[in-house]
Amino acid sequence: MGNETWVFQFAAAFFEAESELSYRCFMVGYDEKWSDWNKKTTINYTNLDAGTYTFRVQAKNIYDLEGEEDRFMFTVLPPWYKTWLAYLLYVVSILLFFFLVLKWRSTKLLQEKKKLETVVIERTQEVQQKNRQLENQTRLLTAQSEKLQEMDRIKSRFFANISHEFRTPLTLIMSPLEKMSAQSSDESGQQTVGLMMRNARQLLRLINQLLDLSRFDSGKMKLNAAYLDIVPFLKAIVSQFEIPAQSKNIALKFSAPENDLFLYFDAARLGEAVCNLLINALKFTNPGGSIQVSVQRETPQTGSSMPGHVTLSVKDSGIGISLEQMPRIFDRFYQAEHHDAVERKGTGIGLAITREIVELHQGTINVHSYEGEGSEFAIRLPLGNQHLERKKSQQQVMSGCLRLKE
Repeated sequence: MGNETWVFQFAAAFFEAESELSYRCFMVGYDEKWSDWNKKTTINYTNLDAGTYTFRVQAKNIYDLEGEEDRFMFTVLPPWYKTWLAYLLYVVSILLFFFLVLKWRSTKLLQEKKKLETVVIERTQEVQQKNRQLENQTRLLTAQSEKLQEMDRIKSRFFANISHEFRTPLTLIMSPLEKMSAQSSDESGQQTVGLMMRNARQLLRLINQLLDLSRFDSGKMKLNAAYLDIVPFLKAIVSQFEIPAQSKNIALKFSAPENDLFLYFDAARLGEAVCNLLINALKFTNPGGSIQVSVQRETPQTGSSMPGHVTLSVKDSGIGISLEQMPRIFDRFYQAEHHDAVERKGTGIGLAITREIVELHQGTINVHSYEGEGSEFAIRLPLGNQHLERKKSQQQVMSGCLRLKE
């Protein structure tokens, strides 16, 4: 079987010249045709596959007479590993192998799942703990924020109250000084009284600025915007600074390309903003320098529904502002550092109030400055009243004056 050799021996029943007999063979299922006639009485077959075969043999004598064919049928059994029982065993083994692999895989996945669930639970607990910590921190920060807000409100009320308390006696001081100035005929006395009046007015101005800050913080600042010509308005303000500018040998100029330029603005508030800019310009401009105040109309772009803007500029040739200080100059109580800070020291309120006033007009303020080359503050105010329509419910038109409550 398998790789074994099959040996077939055969002989004919003819006793005359037995050695001269010829034979031919044919293995059905293996050979394709009969073998040639030869005198061999044996034949070998190897590598017969499992199956049923028929061995056929025929003899021929010396007279060329062929004898009857003889047949031998036999079966070659397959090796044990090719039997149906072996194949069944193979199938069962393969199925068992896959079953064990799946069982091992499912067990491993189950272990990984349990491990992952454990990790998720631990991470969830960590997240929950961090959330609780964040909640505690949030509550703490909220409480601190409320305390800070309450302190800020108390501070604002304190400034407002103490400013009122300062303004009342200061007003009572200024009234007698005005009478003394009017009644005094002594030049030295008038100069002394005038000095006292100027300082009293400066002190009153600072108190009013503190009150304005408290109004801005509380949202009680009101804008009384009237439709006015800004050109003569600015000329009047600039004229008030001509004498201080001359005393410091500073050239003060005003220019406007148009004779009249009407827009909505609060004369008192905008006047305060322009005065703050001019006071700063005088303070930080050295003798022999110049200050240029200008106003011009900016036409809107083609297709824009807005009526345009008015740009009000205050430009000086003073000491300028460094790049490091530029982002903070509009912060409250911020004072830029200068080599002669004592002489130029201020309160840090004026520019902050100026920005609040400009924003109250729905405008913008920008500054362009280089250290040692001067500064330019530009205020842009919108023309028309479209910018006021978004607060139409708060607008009242009375005697040609448009009142906007902020």
